[in-house]
Amino acid sequence: RPRCLRNVSPACPGRTLIAAAGTLRCRVSTEAMKSAMGGLMLLPALFSSPGAAAGVTPIAKVTQLLTDMYNKGVAEKEEEAKKYSAFQQWCGDTDKSKAAEIQAAADKIEMHDAEIQKAEAQIRDHTSRINELN
Repeated sequence: RPRCLRNVSPACPGRTLIAAAGTLRCRVSTEAMKSAMGGLMLLPALFSSPGAAAGVTPIAKVTQLLTDMYNKGVAEKEEEAKKYSAFQQWCGDTDKSKAAEIQAAADKIEMHDAEIQKAEAQIRDHTSRINELN
C-alpha cells in the first residue's frame, strides 16, 4: 500500500509525496492547486487595460506612440531643414550684398582721399600765389 508523506520535501512544497514500491511521486494537493489557479486567473486582469477589450493592447499602444513620436521627429527635422536652407540662402545673399557695399564704400574712400589730396595741392598753390602777390 502506498504511503503519503505531506510537506516533507523541499522539492515539493505544498505537495504530497507518495512512496510506493520503491518510487517517489509528487502529487499537488487540492488546496495548493486552487490557490495557484486563483493566481493564474488574476494574470489577465493585471496585464489588460480598458482598451484591451476593444483590441488595443498595451504593446500596440506603445508601438503606436513610438511610431507617432518617430513621425513627429521626422516632420520636425524636415521643417528644420527647410528653415535652415532658407536661412543659409539669406546669409549667402546678405554676405554678397554686404561685400559689394563694403567694396563700393572702399572705392568711395579712395576717391575722396584723391579729392582731398588734390584740394590740399590746390590750397598750397593758392597759398603760395597769395604770398607772391603780397
